[in-house]
Amino acid sequence: MTKYVLLTGTGTWSIPADMSSVNTVICIGAGGAGGRATNGGNNGRGGGGGAVSISNNFVFPPSGSAFYSCGAGGTGATAANTAGTAGGDTWLNWNTSTNTSSNTAPTSITTGVLSKGGLGSATGVGGASGTGWGSTKYSGGSSVGVIGNDGGGIGGGSAAGDLSAGYNGCGPFEWSPFRFTGGGGGGGGVYGAATPVSTLTNVGVNGGLNASSGNAAGGATTGTPGAAGTLSGGGGGGFGGSAGGAGGPGAQYALTAGGTAGFGGGGGAGGGTEATAASGAGAAGGLYGGGGGGGGGSSTTGNGGNGAAGAVIIIYEPLAVGISVPFYVY
Repeated sequence: MTKYVLLTGTGTWSIPADMSSVNTVICIGAGGAGGRATNGGNNGRGGGGGAVSISNNFVFPPSGSAFYSCGAGGTGATAANTAGTAGGDTWLNWNTSTNTSSNTAPTSITTGVLSKGGLGSATGVGGASGTGWGSTKYSGGSSVGVIGNDGGGIGGGSAAGDLSAGYNGCGPFEWSPFRFTGGGGGGGGVYGAATPVSTLTNVGVNGGLNASSGNAAGGATTGTPGAAGTLSGGGGGGFGGSAGGAGGPGAQYALTAGGTAGFGGGGGAGGGTEATAASGAGAAGGLYGGGGGGGGGSSTTGNGGNGAAGAVIIIYEPLAVGISVPFYVY
């Protein structure tokens, strides 16, 4: 029976005694965080989703050890005119013969797997596949939209998946001259990008598609928050000063120890206001690797959402480990 292992945080992984060379290592970079714009009108941008790097069939020493480090999610901005921070990189380094004293990132495809974290809201760009290590690599989704007055923020990008790059979060209605009248932008899900509403209407934007082709709804009335995403879908954007919905956690893999894990959707952005009321906060990205949503714009802007942490997922076919039984001859 195939086994699925999840590693989070940072430490030393004890390689199982039944580890075989038929294996897959998946590293998910952490998501970047959403920003908060200057008080007085502007909306905030979301953070980029984490990249994914994958390698297969490495020869691990059974019962040996390897180093790993899963990037911390970016921290959302809580002060006006402040960008959210970038998500950290994620790696697994099993070359312990040359790296026995410290947990450092691998420097080649032969020593480990490395994926890049998404950038914070200064640019909102997803983690770049080109600077990671792995035989298969995909970039995270970005936060894409226009910064302007009194509008909803821009949703965070999703983490990349094991089959494609991540999808983008978006801003509200973006056709001039009515760019900023919509609600907060929904975060991009792993299975589809969030899309600005195509008519002049004050609603929060739905999140990107989830694994079942569903959307988390954006807020439709004043003060209504965006719905949380599910199954890697993006969170819906808030409306009328309300918060965005959280990105959906990934559930692509059923873990041997119980539970599920996978690639997170981007957080929905906060809704803006055209009055003196405070605008809505961006929501957190989904586990693992989703980017946080940006805060809405108004006289008092909304906080940015946190990015989600990265993770390492290891899939392998177990060896048949024999049981020693005493045999006596009388």
